[in-house]
Amino acid sequence: MANCAELTSILRGEKEAVQVLFGGSGADLLDQFYGDGLFTCHWLAAIAATVQEAAKALPEGRGLRILEIGAGTGGLASYLLPQLERGLHSYTFTDVSASFFSGAMQKLAGFPEVEYRAYDLERSPAEQDYQLGSYDFVIGTNCVHAVGDVREALGHLRDLLAPGGSLVFMDTASPQLWTETVFGLTSGWWSLTDRELRPVQPLMEREQWEKVLKEAGFDETASLPGLTGPRGGEGQIGVLARKAWTTGAAPADVEEATAEESGEGVELETSWLVFADAGGLGDQLVSRLREAGARCRVVTRGSAYASDGQDQFTVRAEAPEDWTQLVTEVVADAAPERFVYLWTLDEPAAPAKLMTCSAAQMPCCIWPKLKIPSARLPRSEWTNHPWCPVSG
Repeated sequence: MANCAELTSILRGEKEAVQVLFGGSGADLLDQFYGDGLFTCHWLAAIAATVQEAAKALPEGRGLRILEIGAGTGGLASYLLPQLERGLHSYTFTDVSASFFSGAMQKLAGFPEVEYRAYDLERSPAEQDYQLGSYDFVIGTNCVHAVGDVREALGHLRDLLAPGGSLVFMDTASPQLWTETVFGLTSGWWSLTDRELRPVQPLMEREQWEKVLKEAGFDETASLPGLTGPRGGEGQIGVLARKAWTTGAAPADVEEATAEESGEGVELETSWLVFADAGGLGDQLVSRLREAGARCRVVTRGSAYASDGQDQFTVRAEAPEDWTQLVTEVVADAAPERFVYLWTLDEPAAPAKLMTCSAAQMPCCIWPKLKIPSARLPRSEWTNHPWCPVSG
């Protein structure tokens, strides 16, 4: 009732709707709406489950880099963070204004590792000092529609994701009387400029979201339906999109690596180290990758260490000194961005599976798995070039 009493002042332009909604008793109501409310809570659970399942599939010691957009009152963060392993993942809590952070910090006081940063969906991430390609997940609730140009905003989010990274968010698909009565009072609700896409209101149906995500450069898209209202049209929906694992060219805002850093001019994420199996699958993979312009260094098993001085290596699997020499030569040239480990395919007694990982995304070290005496190499040689062994 107290908030309804402010309606006249809002309509007269004497007060901003945002001040009423996010201040005083209004803030408590929105906190419930975005957190425990029946309209939202099951979608928070769905997003949390998505991230949690992805975390379970990672190699031991590897954490996710998560960015939440439009985090506001902290409803999604307070639901997701308790379900993730502590001290392993990174979580960046963002909103367009830092004014939201004080309340969120109180709610998330038990998670001091959370980083709080302002992020404007309508501005280039690079302009806001965000490193492009540095997040595995971008998640959010009811915020992506609140921009002038949806395609541009989605393009910015794509730039933030690492290759293979996912955008997962929930939004309202169809305008409802209550949503326009409440949120339609805010100026941001009507800030849309892409009138050819959203001619009369900011919300979009699932099919529209998936189409626009493709136009923004995402490789895969999917959506989850919401409940249909009595007058038709879905309410809250889930939207998912994935960035391609490899890209033809780095985003324009990403500074190109020098030839020395990238390995004779190889672009980002196009340098591979393949531990090839005896059955030929690795050879086929290398052939395809090289046809696509990627650099591939190939490691096979043998009776003695050997290197052709370029991209072919042979090691004795049981000899730590061979692994040390391999790593020394590879890192001295240019550390690869991707690894594929296929030697498990040569071990029929144990079912094996092909897995790949990104060096830039895998902050773990190859030494413990291979039992290599890492002290033999200067620390800078392996700390600055994270390696991750991948096996079945």
